[in-house]
Amino acid sequence: MLAHDLESLSQELSESHSILAQLYQATGEPLSAEFADPLARLAAILGDASAEFPDVYGKIRGLYTDPRLVQDDVSAMHRLAEMGGVIPEVLELRSYLDKVAISHSGTPDLWVDHEGLQTALSLNNLIQPGGRTWESLTRDIARFKAGYGAAYRSHHTQLHHALPAYHRGLEGARRKTEVLSLVNSILELTNVEGLGLVESLAALEGGPDPCPVDGEGLRMEENPICDTCEMTLDQTLPLDGLSRIDLALDSALAIKCKGLSDLLVSKIITDADDPHMDDFIKIVQTSDLTSLCNTMNQDMVDFIRQLLA
Repeated sequence: MLAHDLESLSQELSESHSILAQLYQATGEPLSAEFADPLARLAAILGDASAEFPDVYGKIRGLYTDPRLVQDDVSAMHRLAEMGGVIPEVLELRSYLDKVAISHSGTPDLWVDHEGLQTALSLNNLIQPGGRTWESLTRDIARFKAGYGAAYRSHHTQLHHALPAYHRGLEGARRKTEVLSLVNSILELTNVEGLGLVESLAALEGGPDPCPVDGEGLRMEENPICDTCEMTLDQTLPLDGLSRIDLALDSALAIKCKGLSDLLVSKIITDADDPHMDDFIKIVQTSDLTSLCNTMNQDMVDFIRQLLA
């Protein structure tokens, strides 16, 4: 310690505190006591610029059980000071990784790499003496970006290819819920069918907006998501959920329309001379579920109520 120039060490300590301030302002991540304490001890030693070597040595003896331990604190300070030249890159890479959304179940290898890099880029790990070098970290990050970019481009292409059919399926299911609600409002059909299906359908994600960007042409080096649609790698279309709801709606509609068909056929048999019958038969074949669903609206429901009255 006494072989070092005190002014140089004081300057390096000042630079280290400046680096910490920049990183804390950008990330809000505090320095752990493991590294904050060494800097505090060095500040106590080097705080008096006019101190002579004997005074410094006296402070060392008062702060350290073994004077040789001061070198560990100096090493930690060196490690932090070395980060000064890479702060912009550190913050840029942390921002990049923060935007990445990866599912452990969908892409487990990428998820593990992502978690490992985020841990390695934490402030305390970056300045850990004997820790990973910046060069090795940048190589791993480059490999991660390459693997992530390939996975994202493929996922972007597949999702947007499936998106139009998914949106059509959503619209079709919404129309079915409207029809089911109308049929359920006919009091002569006593049992309500399809409870909860409207809420289940509403809970399904609509998916991203259609994207005109070719997924295979995306550049992922600077931004981990598409600027246009902002789709993430863990974003999926709930195709299975939509299929289950659609089947449940078909089943509920089949039950309700079968009951309605039976009521109307019975009405035709018992009231064949009712003038409304000819009008109704012209509108829809009462035993045909498809025709009924295609023509069902509030006016139709009002007409059926009048017919059944």
